[in-house]
Amino acid sequence: MEYEKLFKKFQDETVEFETYKEREVSHIGELKEKELKKFVQEKRVSERQNKAIQNISCKKEKEEIETLKKETTKIQDAFKGKESRYKALIDKAKRELDETLAKNKELEEIASDLKKQINELKEENGVLRGDTKETPQLKNTSNCKPSHNTESYKDQDSDIGNEYDNDEQNNDEYDNSDKEDNEPAEEEKNLNNDNDKYEMIFLSKYHSKDIKLVSQKVYPDGKIAKYYDNGKTELIFTNGVRKETFEDSYTVIYFNNRDIKQVYPDGKTVYYFSEAKTTQTTFNDGLQVFKFTSGQLEKHYPDGTKEISFPDGTLKCIYVDGEEESIFTDGTVQRIEKNGVKAIEYSNGEKEISFPDGTLIKEYPDGRIKKVHPDGTCENTYAKHN
Repeated sequence: MEYEKLFKKFQDETVEFETYKEREVSHIGELKEKELKKFVQEKRVSERQNKAIQNISCKKEKEEIETLKKETTKIQDAFKGKESRYKALIDKAKRELDETLAKNKELEEIASDLKKQINELKEENGVLRGDTKETPQLKNTSNCKPSHNTESYKDQDSDIGNEYDNDEQNNDEYDNSDKEDNEPAEEEKNLNNDNDKYEMIFLSKYHSKDIKLVSQKVYPDGKIAKYYDNGKTELIFTNGVRKETFEDSYTVIYFNNRDIKQVYPDGKTVYYFSEAKTTQTTFNDGLQVFKFTSGQLEKHYPDGTKEISFPDGTLKCIYVDGEEESIFTDGTVQRIEKNGVKAIEYSNGEKEISFPDGTLIKEYPDGRIKKVHPDGTCENTYAKHN
């Protein structure tokens, strides 16, 4: 009965995993399609604005043309950033899939071992001889717990013991080579800098090179467990994935694609995407921070608000209701409302408002107001002062 429950649990987990995988793949596809539609819409708006400018009979200032070029560049950069982010999400989904497959494999091995034990117990009780139809009573197996003493492995084969000794001598060289290839940073940084808070760092209290291998165990499936004098436990899986766990529950995982995942005791998770050179930091309160190799920094808040810091110092906020606000380094502030109305306030006091129908209104510091209609005609007025 215990085997049947375990086997049923394994089947349920397999079905649940397949459902989760399909849902995640579908969700990622929907997100990508939604963002592509949004980009196409933004591109159409930009093209419509460019066409409206060409139809305007009055000569436009050079500053207006430069502003539109900057906006187009920003849209293109934002789209590239989204592509990198989606790629990172896909890589994360693949990693989770690999972890789940590995877990399923372990469950299969456990189920197989339990089945063998049940068959052996049945044979001992004469079930397989067919002498009786009564349900046999299994023996007490409380003393059949497997031993975890690593010395038993050394006694069985002296060559394995020699391999342990060789591994202990070559351990430092192995760890150093991996860190040189995988780790984005090898030393502790000054965390007073806001940007450094979102870097993947390796604290010396965990990643000290002055440690010694205490014991080692090789599992039947080829998995290797190493135990060090500083309390670190290292698991090396047959697929090359390495997992290091410390006494305070700090964990770091090295994947085959050179990705690295850190889980801190306070629950903070840091994931480094090697191919995209992007770092994702997830905090307990739900805040997610993405740091890209270009220097762009994105903060995704639990309420859905997004804050994007560009390398040139531009700051962009995207709110849950769809409104956007951008602050440029020259003091220019741009706001886009959810109804499509875009307002720009320049540092010289000039204001510009564009509407979805193509109407453009410019307010100058001297009180002059210029209105450009969708048909290209211009209208100049002056603001009334009391």
